[in-house]
Amino acid sequence: MSKITRPQAEALLRLFSRNDPKPAHARNLTAWWRRYIALRRTVVRASFDDCILVPWSGMWIGIEKDGYAHS
Repeated sequence: MSKITRPQAEALLRLFSRNDPKPAHARNLTAWWRRYIALRRTVVRASFDDCILVPWSGMWIGIEKDGYAHS
């Protein structure tokens, strides 16, 4: 997959943080980051434009180049 834009990465992190908030203690941060990277690896590029798609909570979320997320 080609690189995603920074706004797309930020939107993906916000989406991930809804179900898995960032831990308060630094010791738990590595495991949290690995779960985020695992989600990021599920991202696919839409064939019709620069939108990326990610499976989340039983649906597909599209994230546009500017970071706008929609189902």
